[in-house]
Amino acid sequence: MVRTPWSELALSNAAATGGDSDDPYASYKKAVDESFASAYSGPLSKLSISADDVAKVIAKAVDAKRPRARYLISPMAKSLVFMDAVLPDRVRDAVLKQQYKLP
Repeated sequence: MVRTPWSELALSNAAATGGDSDDPYASYKKAVDESFASAYSGPLSKLSISADDVAKVIAKAVDAKRPRARYLISPMAKSLVFMDAVLPDRVRDAVLKQQYKLP
């Protein structure tokens, strides 16, 4: 999660478009919107980083003699990679399913 003006714009657009009752994805979209909103304003917001944090790591990678294949910058990125490494796929999927309130 990177704090940029895009996140505020995305949240305001999601709220403005609402949901069509005939849309089969309406409940999923609502859950994603709620999750996204809580990520930037709730307790998870402490795990977000600024665009400047990202820029510093990019500059470091550009200057590196042997840049790494991946740079995990935020605590959230590190936790997701860790989760992928230690949890079986079904458990990881169940966690994501619960996060987005999927049936």
